[in-house]
Amino acid sequence: MRVGGTVNYYGEHAGGSFTDFGTIDAFERGRHFKYTYWSDNHGTERTPENFMTISYELASANGKCVLNVTHSNAMAGEYYEVVDGMWDFVLNQLKNHVEGKP
Repeated sequence: MRVGGTVNYYGEHAGGSFTDFGTIDAFERGRHFKYTYWSDNHGTERTPENFMTISYELASANGKCVLNVTHSNAMAGEYYEVVDGMWDFVLNQLKNHVEGKP
């Protein structure tokens, strides 16, 4: 991984497949990962104003590891609700993975 490199995610939602097309904006191994992306299931054109940014940062607080996630430029309205609900799923899956749960 390197800044300026590409990142693509593939998945399924509501019975259809999708691809997220992104560019890595920041990468510090073990500390920070940030990318800007557009997804073909957003119902928008693949233009700069329709790209969103996601940033993951690890920090230490009171002897614990803390993950801060920021999702910028998320569209308002119904799509925002979908994205908001998606984070519950994604972060729960990450928690289970880190804790070694199936």
